[in-house]
Amino acid sequence: MFGGLILAMLIGFPVAFTLMALGLSFGFLAIHEGFFTLAFLQAIPGRVYGNVLSNELLLAIPFFTFMAQCWSAAGSPRTCWIQWGSCSVPCAAASAIP
Repeated sequence: MFGGLILAMLIGFPVAFTLMALGLSFGFLAIHEGFFTLAFLQAIPGRVYGNVLSNELLLAIPFFTFMAQCWSAAGSPRTCWIQWGSCSVPCAAASAIP
C-alpha cells in the first residue's frame, strides 16, 4: 500500500485523490480476500456525516481555506497590506510589497 502511494504520487497524482483511491481500492481488495464485509465500507458516509459535518470546528476549516483562496484571487490581501503600511505605524512587511 505504501509503495502504491509513493508510485502514484511520483506519477503526479494529487495527494488527496491518491489517498482516496488507494484506500478504496485496498478496501475492496480486503473485501474480496474476506478480511471484512461490504457493510464496513457502506458505513463510510455515515461516519463522515457523523464526525465531520456535525462538528462546527472541522466544518469551518475548509470554509476558511476557501474564503482565503477567494480573497487572495481577488487581490484584496495586497490592497490591505498597502493600506496598512500607509498608517502612522511603520510596517516592514507592508513596505516590502512593490
